[in-house]
Amino acid sequence: MRRMLQLVVTLLLLGGCSGKRAETGPAGSSAPQPVTWTTPPDTTRSLVAALACERNEAGAIVFKGRVLLPPGTVVWLTVRPRGKKPLEPVKVHLGGDGSFVSEGITDEGAVLPPGKYKVEVLSYFNGAWQSKDVLGLVGEGGANLPKRALTPEDKEFPLADGRLEENRTIVLPDESAELIAIEAVKNARLSTPDRGLSADPVRGVIDLYESAYRRTDPDALRATGWSAAQSAGKWIVTLDFLDSHEPKQCQWEYNPTTKKVRYLDPAAKLFSWSPAE
Repeated sequence: MRRMLQLVVTLLLLGGCSGKRAETGPAGSSAPQPVTWTTPPDTTRSLVAALACERNEAGAIVFKGRVLLPPGTVVWLTVRPRGKKPLEPVKVHLGGDGSFVSEGITDEGAVLPPGKYKVEVLSYFNGAWQSKDVLGLVGEGGANLPKRALTPEDKEFPLADGRLEENRTIVLPDESAELIAIEAVKNARLSTPDRGLSADPVRGVIDLYESAYRRTDPDALRATGWSAAQSAGKWIVTLDFLDSHEPKQCQWEYNPTTKKVRYLDPAAKLFSWSPAE
């Protein structure tokens, strides 16, 4: 708590986070659309019609795919790095044709290195997981789905209740030079002349500041995006963020030869240091 108070006081002294809330208009509404879906034939052996991945601008994994299940079906994706514990599962909802796009997936904020990864696609067909509309189509326990495409809940009774449980191997591509520069800044643990070495890397400092407002007013302070551009053999890494709902930027310099990172302005300095516990 003392650590958080120090950070918030520092931010307020520098003029950030006035607490002003942005005005929002009334949410739009639309009439519900009827769900249309065709049951896969009994000869279907896999309900996962497509699964691919790419990196987003921040370097996180984004999965895109299509599952032969009704719109609105809840499906969970779990990435399993080799030799490490599985990452936090990510929930996706299927669109009109069974397609989905996941949120960006990282290893507790760190970008995953390139290589092969196991991905589990999981969905249960019960009231705890699915809506009544979805269950009305697939049946309780997947009763209306092709049995060859399901994993039995009890192997002794393969024709009884089943679930979608499939494992795929995906290949995550290399990071771009821009992403390498951004990650170098995020992972840098920097010093300031007046306060010494930070207790956290830049990513951790930013998270601490965001957490002070996350429950009450997230846009009081929130990182909105990272970018990088080359300049004279070095990289200028820019963080876009909201401060009291106003868009602002700050920058660091990354030298790919020496691997050194330095902040370039007061806001970047602020996000480069945190107190010890």
